[in-house]
Amino acid sequence: MKEQLNQRVDGERLHRCLVPVFKNSYTREKLESQSESYLLTAEILERDHLSDYSEVSNVAIITSIASNYCKIFEYELSCSIDHLIRRKLSIELPEYYYKYQNGKKAFFYSQDRTNFEIDYNKKNRAFYFKDKDWFPVSTGASLVVISEMINRGEFDELKDFFTSEQLDVLKEVGEEIKNIRNVCAHSIIDLEQLSRVKNGLTELESKGVFEGMFKIKALLKA
Repeated sequence: MKEQLNQRVDGERLHRCLVPVFKNSYTREKLESQSESYLLTAEILERDHLSDYSEVSNVAIITSIASNYCKIFEYELSCSIDHLIRRKLSIELPEYYYKYQNGKKAFFYSQDRTNFEIDYNKKNRAFYFKDKDWFPVSTGASLVVISEMINRGEFDELKDFFTSEQLDVLKEVGEEIKNIRNVCAHSIIDLEQLSRVKNGLTELESKGVFEGMFKIKALLKA
């Protein structure tokens, strides 16, 4: 009886978890090709390995799915707001969009954290990103910089793309996705955490946060 109850609970969790993200075709169309690849990988893994509760215990698959969903947020953040920051720090766009600009320094220096500085023009020396010579800022660092710049009144440009409520959603959901992504990288997660990632992406879409990111990308690539 207990085993049947556990299977029923797992089945209900799985059903909630398999609700697709990005139901709006506009969102899917505006994703970067790399983000779309992450999305398709996650959906294929879900379809092939989580079609019923019998494989709910496969935490390695669940972790891989969640990681790919998290990467969508990471990449879209990097291609939008991070590049808006790069422009503020004098990186020439669109010429150096997602590229390293030789001889240019673009550092953010925290006023709230000791020895916290972020290089927004770091040269990428990793062979597995040989086609991209700019090394992106980590999601955690990016969220810190965004919050500090907003608090210091140095990021009024964001008001052209997001409301105050949307920025709160971005910071709150972004923090949760970042935390789960970190767990994925070093450990394993369960269905509950996978659901939280997908719910977070859905909230970012429904509240218009992704739309704001897409508008930033369109501006900076023009």
